[in-house]
Amino acid sequence: MITLKQVIWVAGRSSSGKQTFIRNLQTDTSLRQRFSLPSGAIEVVKRSIDYVGDSTMLDTVVEREQILHDASQLLKNKETGTILIKWQYTDSLHTLPEKLEAGLFNAQHRFFILETDRHEVVRRLEQKDWWRQKGFASADELYDYETKIATKLFAILEKDFDTVHITSTTTDY
Repeated sequence: MITLKQVIWVAGRSSSGKQTFIRNLQTDTSLRQRFSLPSGAIEVVKRSIDYVGDSTMLDTVVEREQILHDASQLLKNKETGTILIKWQYTDSLHTLPEKLEAGLFNAQHRFFILETDRHEVVRRLEQKDWWRQKGFASADELYDYETKIATKLFAILEKDFDTVHITSTTTDY
């Protein structure tokens, strides 16, 4: 049986635990099995971790476009079974998942959408400053704003990609 390599976009609202989940998938064998990941190395597109933030910042948009190239290069390694990409809103705005799927048609493309408890997300957001600089009065206000956007974007992604919803109240994954 031939096992396809996988490209997995790890999505979720701000402070939902995307980076923690990615780190845990790399190191936790039982977590890999839980989500039926193929054997082989798990590689992370580093640029997807390093360049996050405002979709209106040209440098972020340009750097995130390079995720397409980086993922393609990582999948060329015969030891690699899975590529993980930390999703950002700008990726969907610029159709990066669809572009990557078209360019890497010999891999399975999936989305893991993290659904973290509102209270936990707000608690995490309150420890950060970036959202205040964007003009939000509270972490709750940002959560509500992102929920409206995420609901629409995730519905679109679910039509086009194999999607797994992962629910957590903390970092139990």
